[in-house]
Amino acid sequence: ATCRTNQWLNNCYIFMPIVGRVCFDTNNNQSERQYDRECNYHYGPNAKCVIGNLTSKTCTTSKGGNCIKTICGLNTTSNQLQLKLEVAGQEVLCNYDGEKVQFYGNSNDFTCPPARLACQHLLPASQANTASILCSNMCSNCSSSTTCNQCRGNYYLYNNRCYRSCPSGVNFQFNKCVDHLDTVAKVIYEVVFLAIQHNFTSDRKKMLIKEFKSQLHLSNDIYTEISIITNDRLSSTSMMTELIGKNKDLSQFGSNLDSLVTNRMIKLQINSKEVHAYSAQRLTNPITIVEMPSTISTTKSYVNLATQATIENENNSTDISKPENTNTTTQ
Repeated sequence: ATCRTNQWLNNCYIFMPIVGRVCFDTNNNQSERQYDRECNYHYGPNAKCVIGNLTSKTCTTSKGGNCIKTICGLNTTSNQLQLKLEVAGQEVLCNYDGEKVQFYGNSNDFTCPPARLACQHLLPASQANTASILCSNMCSNCSSSTTCNQCRGNYYLYNNRCYRSCPSGVNFQFNKCVDHLDTVAKVIYEVVFLAIQHNFTSDRKKMLIKEFKSQLHLSNDIYTEISIITNDRLSSTSMMTELIGKNKDLSQFGSNLDSLVTNRMIKLQINSKEVHAYSAQRLTNPITIVEMPSTISTTKSYVNLATQATIENENNSTDISKPENTNTTTQ
């Protein structure tokens, strides 16, 4: 539409539709007009003529009516119909009739049309009382107008809201924003037994690791990999325990481990003798996991990691630094 007058309006100017540019006319195919494509005009049953003008790198218009994709939905907070405008994939919510809104990359604004009148055109009368829930900006799926379940494009979900980048103090992990306590990390503990045995058989190694792990009371949300290290100089055997899980679960494990060792509740049969754990220490601070380790199935969710021990061949190397005069076996 353009702002103009005619012989019957006594020099009064109003916005008049442009012939062949009726927004909701499905016969208007913007792909046939380069100007419409550059300005991201939208034609069809969900389009409305919105007053404003576009000024961007690809399009400049004078102030007038522009065919904009318009979504009508129910705001579950106010229980009123509300509009959302969309240009080139960007969505802007109209909070009230007549509000001036802007799209990113466009230096001018648009005026939100009256929601009641716009929805009369966008929604059949039979659907007026059953309109879809209107999600907030950049939310593609929501259970209410303030509770988002899935974000659009390069936006990330956090506390049921969409963000272009994670809020301060929140970590970005696995393509989403997570609190520190829910961030998945890796940590290594060493549990020392003051006894040593040489020439472990493969079955004996597996049995020791199984026996040790059963006493740790591990959460089902923590993945574990356990290595046996013997130190000839100290005549000791260490169970090097690598854990991957949420920070809150790893912290709880550390507290539990200290209590188990202090109360002499962890023991192993070494050289046919029952030996209690002498000490336990954390060798590394929690390191945030960037991507899923290959030893964990990619089909598993980090929300519920299965507890397991990885059994490797005797000749496999370990990424745990070995002390002097030590022998390492990973199971």
